[in-house]
Amino acid sequence: ANNRKDSAYVYGVPYQAKRRVYGSIPAGRENFRVRADNPQPTASLRWLWQDHLLMSGVTIDEVLSFDEGVSKHLPSLFSASLQSGEDISRTMASLASQGRLLYHQTSPALSEIIKVTNFKSNNLLTEYLARHAAWHLGEALPLSAGASLRAMLDFWKNKGLDLSGCSLKDACGLAPQTAFSAAFLADVLRYMCLESANADVFMASIPLAGKEGTLRSLAVDVPGALRLKSGSMSGVRCYAGYYTLPAVSAELAGSAAALPASRYILVLMINRSHLPTARLLSDIRQWLMANLPR
Repeated sequence: ANNRKDSAYVYGVPYQAKRRVYGSIPAGRENFRVRADNPQPTASLRWLWQDHLLMSGVTIDEVLSFDEGVSKHLPSLFSASLQSGEDISRTMASLASQGRLLYHQTSPALSEIIKVTNFKSNNLLTEYLARHAAWHLGEALPLSAGASLRAMLDFWKNKGLDLSGCSLKDACGLAPQTAFSAAFLADVLRYMCLESANADVFMASIPLAGKEGTLRSLAVDVPGALRLKSGSMSGVRCYAGYYTLPAVSAELAGSAAALPASRYILVLMINRSHLPTARLLSDIRQWLMANLPR
């Protein structure tokens, strides 16, 4: 296609390795990467590892299913993942004592995973984080998508938030039925800013407008720091985050007292828009510059 868009879509039947790609990609590219989901990553890894062992002459007497592996080993690994490096080492040593440890992969820090999720709108990581959070809230392994979503809604309900405008069908927001009210998102942002012990980590995970992540193209000429998480699909564009004005000295403020730093919560939702993307972004930029405090 004569544009820079990735409009390729990958289709396939569950439990079959064959996939078909439909749509278009930019013309004239020597290399172009198309990403697709893997609905059974654990099974894929097992198949690849099994083939590698067989080709290397290793005999396999028993192959555990994923659920069997979860029930036998993952609870201890999940528990260790929330502990110190020494605890993780002891857990891995215990597992290694039951056989020969061939490989040990350490996950990035949870704060880094959250930052990548929000900076790049990584849907796969979002689904993983929902399950991880649900397990941390007391749900039993292995976790289903439904159990994870119920745990998320129960968490916010127990914090006193109004869920009347919420419809949660997935954790990443790809489902058109997933919807939140602006008031609910504002309440979540308020809680994370004022009451959460992880406020600093959360704040750092939201892209700075005009400079970072999915907000790199939304440069806004305002005196404060504008951090927003974007979300969009056909006809829909939404932003939610914070606008922070720095403290101003009495001399610069021209008053007897300095002006303290101030932070505002911003939720902007546009639905059923028929404007071209460039025009819509221009209108959003102009609205922000006209309405954000200075």
